[in-house]
Amino acid sequence: MAHEQEESLEESLKKTLDEAEWAWLAPHAKRGVLVWVSAQLDLLEVGVALAQDNKAKVQEWLQKGLLTKHSPGDTETQDPSPEERFMCLIVEPFVLVHLHGG
Repeated sequence: MAHEQEESLEESLKKTLDEAEWAWLAPHAKRGVLVWVSAQLDLLEVGVALAQDNKAKVQEWLQKGLLTKHSPGDTETQDPSPEERFMCLIVEPFVLVHLHGG
């Protein structure tokens, strides 16, 4: 039964997975709720882990540097162009943003 709930949560989150320009994401970055997700991770998997409060998995990703909370001062140092697009997923209160692979 827990597996069915997980699939339901994943399907629900999948519907909110979208692409957004940096201009839309910047206000969330300034509020301190934007989380960069490494291209090595699946954005939906991270969203499910956060939504289920899977602290062990999230902590592991944080320690490995695969998840990075965007601090408000970072907007000056990273400064993506307003038109640059990122895949994102909202898992209240956070906005998860996939870093480009490369």
